[in-house]
Amino acid sequence: MFTTEDRAFIRGILSNPGELSAWLVYADWLDEHDNPFQAEFLRLMARRGQLSNTELEWYTVEARLEELRGTLDAVWVEVFDRPKIENCAPTFKFQCPKQWESLTVTGDPTVRHCGACDKDVYYCHPIFPR
Repeated sequence: MFTTEDRAFIRGILSNPGELSAWLVYADWLDEHDNPFQAEFLRLMARRGQLSNTELEWYTVEARLEELRGTLDAVWVEVFDRPKIENCAPTFKFQCPKQWESLTVTGDPTVRHCGACDKDVYYCHPIFPR
């Protein structure tokens, strides 16, 4: 599914997910290789990271991302999606402030490791569309 070129871009992005220029370079490359929806997804993810959920544009971006999630390959989306962390142990009053992109990358694109609680965190698809 991933080409050698894709893997090189992915390694660059995952090594420093907060550095958005790598996301945008990969988006340009995807456009050049006839993958406009993947390119749009990456650009929107980068833009959403620059916005606060108190800004109206954040909701517009999130709505379009949700549309794209349903049309793109789920494995590809898992690599780049930046969902909030949900379902930490409900016995704690503390709600995890971590974001998917800030967790440690593992060998499995659907698993990241949280250094704060020293547990693996799993990317899960929603059972029902949001």
